[in-house]
Order: sequence, then C-alpha cells, then structure tokens
Amino acid sequence: MEDGRKQVTVKDVVLRLSASHRKPYYNWLRQILGLASGALTLLVALQGSYIPQHPVGLPLLQLCWGLLAASILSSLLALYGESAIPLDAANNLRRMFHAKGEAQTALYIQRNDYAPPKRLYEWAEKATVLCFAASVVLMALFGAINLSHSPPQAPPALDHKAAN
Repeated sequence: MEDGRKQVTVKDVVLRLSASHRKPYYNWLRQILGLASGALTLLVALQGSYIPQHPVGLPLLQLCWGLLAASILSSLLALYGESAIPLDAANNLRRMFHAKGEAQTALYIQRNDYAPPKRLYEWAEKATVLCFAASVVLMALFGAINLSHSPPQAPPALDHKAAN
C-alpha cells in the first residue's frame, strides 16, 4: 500500500486472536487454582462441622478431596507451562540455528507461527478443569445425600416408672 499502512492478512488476525486468548485462559486457570485450594483447605479444616456423625457416601467426599488436590497440582503444572512454552520455543530455535543455520531457522519461523505446547501442559490444562468440575459435583452429591438422609434414631429408653 502506498499510504504507509500495513495490510492485515487473515493469518495476522488469527495469530492476534490466538495470542489474546492465552492471557485470559491462564487467568481462568489461576482462578480455578485459588478456588480449589480454598475449597480443599476449608473442607479439611471444617470437616467436623459439616460431616454428620453417621455420614452416608463418605467415599464421595474423600474422592472430592482427592480431585481438588489433583486440580491444584495440575493447575500448577499448567501455569508452569505458561512460562515454559515460550522458553521451550526459544531453546528449540536456538538449537535449530546452531544445527541448520540462520536461513533454515528463518524459514521454519516463517512457516510455523506458534510454539505448540508440550502434551504434558495440554493434559494438565484439561485435567485442572475436569478434576475441579468433578469435585464440585461430588461435593454437591455428598451434601444432597446427607441432607436428605435422616440420621439413625436411638432406641427408645425404657421407662421403669411406667412399668410399675
């Protein structure tokens, strides 16, 4: 173009939109990390006040705790990936530069506009969301079952005066 403006291509728009997706996505993973950490802390610390004396479906709650812990660990790994993905890409380009030279590396960059994350980080992102969602469902099931279940009744005491 003669007026000095750069022509925007579809490829440019796709790259910009893809890049703008990552920041809110990692913020969302941080929110899940905070919610899962808080929920697990509260559930374990306050278990004496919300678990009935004779709970029904206690394995549901125990599995909920395990899933919250898994969500915390997988979110930490996924968030580590946020910084590791660009570093891995830079290290790959550095190795390629030394092995194949500047021309081949530049050609690679021109054809590959993004650095794909390792499968481990992709798995961790998915596991974070799935574990957290499953833990919320299990927590709700445990609460619903125990709220609808009446506690066992003590046998009636014998009244000795009435027998006389």
